[in-house]
Amino acid sequence: LEAIAQWKEERRNVGTDFVISVNTHTHYGVQNYDLRELAYHGLSAKEFVRILLNPFKAPEIVAVMDMPDGTEKRFNIAPMEKDQYNQDLSAPVFGEGFRAMPKTHTEKVLEEIRMQAYGVDSAEEAERLHRAGRRPSSVTNIMADVKEAPLYLGRTGQPAKVAAPTAEPMPMSRIAFAVMMKREHPDVWNDANASACMEWLSTRYPDSVPGSEIESVVARMCDRFALRRAPVISFAQADERRAACQ
Repeated sequence: LEAIAQWKEERRNVGTDFVISVNTHTHYGVQNYDLRELAYHGLSAKEFVRILLNPFKAPEIVAVMDMPDGTEKRFNIAPMEKDQYNQDLSAPVFGEGFRAMPKTHTEKVLEEIRMQAYGVDSAEEAERLHRAGRRPSSVTNIMADVKEAPLYLGRTGQPAKVAAPTAEPMPMSRIAFAVMMKREHPDVWNDANASACMEWLSTRYPDSVPGSEIESVVARMCDRFALRRAPVISFAQADERRAACQ
């Protein structure tokens, strides 16, 4: 217990195998810890982690990762279990599947550079050209430095990931809309039904009429308030009806 109480924080450099060795300063002695799972949380080879001994579950340790945003992540990690031949029990076994280590940020950047150098859309195609011995200079325009640079750099035919600027139509106040309706549609908005039209408009648009809905509002008001010609009823003479019946 005294050894655990006196245990201090230590820093460990993570190797390419993601295995670190820690002296617990207890009767557990030196233990090895596998940090491969931390790679899925952003840990890369040759980076540092802070190590604390878990006082409640020794020889389990607490690995602390300092994140770029200033926060930290903590992981409880048990020591590696080994068999009688000193081999890791969690090592891959023939016939069983296991996940590959994620690519580091540097590897991803190198893949992007190689893709742009060869002018392809996939890292696999760039790797195939690289293994075939094709030089990136064969797809490079050596006169590009003496030409006028475009607004953005990119391969021919590659779509630009920018959105075209759009402008929304201006909304109209209820008064402006009423003036427009009375001027352009006097058969719909006139002195006879102005109060009914304004009441209908105020109920649905108390503040203003959105610019994108002006045409639809005009059509709805024309359908509701436009004057319609009454049907004409004509009566035939009695002699004509009698002649038609004969």
